[in-house]
Amino acid sequence: MPLLIKSFLLSFILHLATIYLCPKFKICLDTSLKPQRVHKKSIPRAGGFPIFLSFLVLAFLKSPFLGPKLIFCSLPIFIGGFLEDITQKLSYKHRFAFMFLATLFFVYFFKNFIVTDLGFINLTYPLGIVFTIFALIGITNAFNLIDGINGLTSGLTLQIFLTLWLLSMENSLDTYLPLLEILIGSTLVFFIFNFFFNKIFLGDSGSYLLGFLSGVLTIFVVKSSSASPWVPMVLMFYPIWETLFSIFRRLKDGKNPFLPDREHFHHLLYEFFESSHFKTTTVLLLVQGLISLVVIKFYKNTAILISTFVSLIMLYFLTYKILKKKG
Repeated sequence: MPLLIKSFLLSFILHLATIYLCPKFKICLDTSLKPQRVHKKSIPRAGGFPIFLSFLVLAFLKSPFLGPKLIFCSLPIFIGGFLEDITQKLSYKHRFAFMFLATLFFVYFFKNFIVTDLGFINLTYPLGIVFTIFALIGITNAFNLIDGINGLTSGLTLQIFLTLWLLSMENSLDTYLPLLEILIGSTLVFFIFNFFFNKIFLGDSGSYLLGFLSGVLTIFVVKSSSASPWVPMVLMFYPIWETLFSIFRRLKDGKNPFLPDREHFHHLLYEFFESSHFKTTTVLLLVQGLISLVVIKFYKNTAILISTFVSLIMLYFLTYKILKKKG
């Protein structure tokens, strides 16, 4: 049986159990009234649990070289997020500490994957360590920040994993294929339950986990091939740019950059589509699909990738301004 199917089936069983048990024992239910909340019912926010457990079991068995190390690195990310899912009171400082620990594990276990080539400048190895830690913490938070619309974070992540799988196939990077197939299968199950049936949310454990693993696996593929160092910036454009712009916007307005609000691009689009999760996510996933096609076609061409990144920023600002006026 193909590994992707095994992952899908295991994740399916674990998702069913999570969806049934959380309400029964009244744990990990999203009952908060946070500003970014757009749903009305109390739904389990424990999607990270079945995804992580599927990954833990299958990565350990099917990827004995990378799997155990990557599981160990991911563990603090999952624990920190899961504690927030249970208590809904964990401060961002404590969550940051868990992320920092995970990135320290990464730079220790994967010394050959420190990011030093930024395309326009080469960092020294010590500076590369600092940059890698900063980048991984940033992308981990970025995926959590965009997790406000059903299917958005998981749908984007699925496309990222699929793109990395295709790049791995093209560059004969067989080591990464099992990990990507496991994550595609387990994340697809969540996407179905979340996007089509609204039965479960990622929670912080899920969004942090998918963000961290997306960042790590992108580093693996880029560093192991002739891919441009700009691949991560383009492939993960929306979470990266939405985070950077949100920080700037909040600071400009004199607000705490770490506190959530409903001024994100996906929230404005959600209001434009009259509170339709389906339309909002579909539009953003179609854009991500086009981005993925550009990356697959031009993953070696830094000039085209930079041009794409700049064009996406311009499109973002133009659309954001239009949506803001209509809102």
